[in-house]
Amino acid sequence: MESQTYRKINISILVVEDSLTQAEEIRYFLEESGYNVDVCHDGKEAFEWLLSAKKLPDIIVSDIVMPHLDGYELCKKIRADEKLKNIPVILLTSLSEPHDIIKSIEAGANKFLTKPFDHKRLPEVIDELYINTQRRCVDNMEMGIRLMFGGNDFLITANKIQILDLLLSSYEDSYYKNLQLQESRSALERLNAELEQKVQERTRELKIQEENYRTLSEHTPDLIVRVDKNLNFVYLNRAVETLFGIPRELLIGQPTSKLDEVMIDCACSDDVGEVFKTQKEMRKEMKIQTSEGIKWLDSAFVPEYNESGELEYVLEVSRDITQQKKVEEQLKEKDKMMMIQSRQAAMGDMIAMIAHQWRQPLSIMAMENNNLKVSIGFEEEITADMLLKHVEIIDTQVQHLSQTIDDFRNFFQPHQDKESVTTAEMIEKSMKLMRKSLENKNIEVVVENRSERELLIFSNLLLQVFINLINNAKDIINEKKIPNAKIVIKCYDTEKSTVINICDNGGGIPKNIMDRVGEPYFTTKKANGTGLGIYMSKTIVTEHLDGELKWENKEEGVCFTITLKIAPEIQQSEQGELR
Repeated sequence: MESQTYRKINISILVVEDSLTQAEEIRYFLEESGYNVDVCHDGKEAFEWLLSAKKLPDIIVSDIVMPHLDGYELCKKIRADEKLKNIPVILLTSLSEPHDIIKSIEAGANKFLTKPFDHKRLPEVIDELYINTQRRCVDNMEMGIRLMFGGNDFLITANKIQILDLLLSSYEDSYYKNLQLQESRSALERLNAELEQKVQERTRELKIQEENYRTLSEHTPDLIVRVDKNLNFVYLNRAVETLFGIPRELLIGQPTSKLDEVMIDCACSDDVGEVFKTQKEMRKEMKIQTSEGIKWLDSAFVPEYNESGELEYVLEVSRDITQQKKVEEQLKEKDKMMMIQSRQAAMGDMIAMIAHQWRQPLSIMAMENNNLKVSIGFEEEITADMLLKHVEIIDTQVQHLSQTIDDFRNFFQPHQDKESVTTAEMIEKSMKLMRKSLENKNIEVVVENRSERELLIFSNLLLQVFINLINNAKDIINEKKIPNAKIVIKCYDTEKSTVINICDNGGGIPKNIMDRVGEPYFTTKKANGTGLGIYMSKTIVTEHLDGELKWENKEEGVCFTITLKIAPEIQQSEQGELR
């Protein structure tokens, strides 16, 4: 009750603390408790503030360790000053040594609190000190006692009440510290109990996980192998034993080279050694010889680290992909067959194109022969010059026929090596083969070529794609009898690719079949459609030319876009030229 009474008259406090954070924290708690608070940040500043203050504080709360003037010296100066000597002082100390109490008594402090302290206790200590100070008639007689303690000489000039307050303060502090210690011990016991329970639960979980892992490891068809730093086997699952027909007991502790003899074009010991060396995961396909024949494995090599972060084991997990490999081979064979079918289907178009190419030269040759027959029939004089002129005209047409044969024969030759070509060259080759056929259908071909880059590709395959897509456009335009028929070929370069657009005005692809275009054997042509042209073109571009083929309706027709990535050597060459 008295504590509340004194709180109402606004007790004023001077806080002396060199830590800005702690000073503001103490100010906050004291002001929240109803005190008027001033703050100084070292002993020298505080003493000067006290000497000049119009109204002295009721109590001083001071840290001990401060620059310029510590808490002990500040307290001594206050006790030595007639104006300040009766102001109660509370020292904040860590009490790291026993003689700190003696030094507090020698300095004239009234109470002390040890750090870290409970901020809720500070108002209680202040109130008790204020009340006791007001109640007591302080005996002005001071005891002067010289005391040797801890190897140091102290002169105690404190009154009885001050000594009593400090002794009580020491007892109170010990009492509260003991309470805190008991609370901490209880909390620690609860925490230990909870931790022990969690450890037991986690141990059970780990055991279950380990059992599950072992069960999974032993029954999975995948091969699981663990190898130590010395490249010796430390674990092999049942699948390894089944695949190689060797009891696991004979391999545990043995070097990985024991299995190298069944490897084809690779070595298990080399792969594991590489992972230990680089400390990086590795994945590769391995070919092995077993009692059942040759098998393919998809293997992952994973580094395993111990608690200290050191690489201790390499775990190898391998999956039998022999069946997958067989399917891939079958698909490759299927693609080859479809490629042959596609080229055979194109052969009919090629023969028609050859017929268009040959019709004019053959007509000219027939006309020249007819002129000679007419001259002979009319018994005209046939001179050497006349014969030479006819022969030259016929020879020119024969050369044209021969060149046409070479052009078509080159198209049907299987691709061998990549070669450096430009889009202009490829467009010209395709036009040589198709120009007459397109002209006979009254289809205009417009070429807008802005590409200056050389492509390192299988040129015959790209030529086949061009012919497939142009033929596809020609057939659609002819089937729909499109007036002012046109095919537009646009080429341009980007930073990382060359783009070729082949667009027509044949009306586009109906939306309901857009997703099916490009499926093998799917065609919308009413006659002579195999359904392989676009499918094989996409296959060639993606699998053999390292590119992408897409299509979409644009304006009056459909536009096919071929995007070809730049070969690394071409890219390096371009970058060198830019530098």
